[in-house]
Amino acid sequence: MSERPFLNGWWALLGHKHGADAGSNQRRYYNRFSILLALWLLVAPSATDLIGLRLYAGPYFALLALAWSLWFFGLSVFLMPFRSAFVVNPARLLFDAITSTFLMIGSFAAVYRAGDISNATTAFDYYYFSAVTFSTLGYGDHAPQGALKPLAAFEAILGNLHLGFVVGAVFAVLNRGSSR
Repeated sequence: MSERPFLNGWWALLGHKHGADAGSNQRRYYNRFSILLALWLLVAPSATDLIGLRLYAGPYFALLALAWSLWFFGLSVFLMPFRSAFVVNPARLLFDAITSTFLMIGSFAAVYRAGDISNATTAFDYYYFSAVTFSTLGYGDHAPQGALKPLAAFEAILGNLHLGFVVGAVFAVLNRGSSR
């Protein structure tokens, strides 16, 4: 780490902790990047719709965001409890699972925006459809067309996986707090 305080501040902003192992700090970097990407996926399409500011990057960016969200979920949430010599920190797993949830909903909404969803016209409609699909609620007021149908089914499966991790982590956090 640099001896210059300015650079140390930037590393801290990215989540770097002195004394933590490299893998733990790397996971924090991935988490911070995922939070920024989820915020971008929320703000950019809405800004395009509301004020005409062209911040939305289009279908290729949506596919890259979806690929990153799948990778982040696999690495930071799904595979984390299965790593050898790894002690699960339930609070951190919960934070990563919630970050992954918002990132997944945003990246799927961006892909849906690039595709065809019936009756969807605004950024809110795509986020709404993605959140309803992710939660497997399925109101039926919007429907995917064509190639987006299996993608919506895949999102519902991922939503169930996320729910399991979030519920498990919440109970682990509560159990850890009551056992003290």
